[in-house]
Amino acid sequence: MSKLRTVACDFGNFELKTCAGGEPTAIRSIHFKLPKGVNALSAKPTSPIIEVSGDRYHFGLQANKYSSHEKTVTQSKELLAQLHLYASLEPSEGTFRLVVSHHSPDVVRSELTNALSGTHRYRRNGHDCSIKIDEVHVVPEGYGTYWLAKSAGLTPSSGHTVIIDIGGGSWLYRVIDQDGEIIAQSVSDRLGSFALAANIAHDERLREPLRKFGITQPDAGVVMDGFRLGHTYAETAVSWRQWLDDYRLPWFKQILGGVKAELTNLLPYCRGFVLTGGGANLVSDRIVNVDSFEIIQNPNFSNVLGMYQEYADQSVGVTA
Repeated sequence: MSKLRTVACDFGNFELKTCAGGEPTAIRSIHFKLPKGVNALSAKPTSPIIEVSGDRYHFGLQANKYSSHEKTVTQSKELLAQLHLYASLEPSEGTFRLVVSHHSPDVVRSELTNALSGTHRYRRNGHDCSIKIDEVHVVPEGYGTYWLAKSAGLTPSSGHTVIIDIGGGSWLYRVIDQDGEIIAQSVSDRLGSFALAANIAHDERLREPLRKFGITQPDAGVVMDGFRLGHTYAETAVSWRQWLDDYRLPWFKQILGGVKAELTNLLPYCRGFVLTGGGANLVSDRIVNVDSFEIIQNPNFSNVLGMYQEYADQSVGVTA
């Protein structure tokens, strides 16, 4: 049977992450619908302009520069699935197998499959695009990390594996047994790393020094960016590093406490815990040398990397 080009997508609340075989890419989950009479800012590889059905949308950090914009963190991922696909998929033509993760796949599988299947025509950064989606696979968010961890030898040889995925707007866990079956799971729309960033953004120890730069209300999204840039706010050099643990430790403790409280009966059988997601690096130093805990390499992209790896060699005809 012929091969399809596989694309794995994780349409997260903070970033739209994609893997098509090369280096994975990320676009900030922000968009602005351009009114007819408004000139667009410049399009960039990670801030594409999408034109579809007569409407224009600017995605990524460039969208943050308009007077108003919308964030995925406040909206339904499935409702924006088509636009997110157009923003994330760089090839302008071709036939694809699409692997999409979602925290509640059984709830949205039919809706996502219907929305994403078939032929799509749109413009991306001024180029006409015509793509065909022959297969749509909707998998549990975090399962890609499990596949990647298993191939890397990070899952236990006996007992259950617990995947803890700390995303931008939410976090979740999956308990996966030796047969690869999910036997317990939970998703929380609270306590993702955006919640940590919001708490820091409201702290007077950050707000007071930023007033010197004319910033009266720090943006939690900028704090999220700062997590990767030495814990400083944009170009101001104002930092929260010295008091980060005032918020970070209770935040992480609450996440772990939630997992342990819900898995009381299963904990004796859980032999390995794998942390992943964009928030995993925030707590990497807390679990170094802790028995049974692992942070997978490149945790921000591990879900899409694992999904791509799992599906890339399959042939046409696999059911969604």
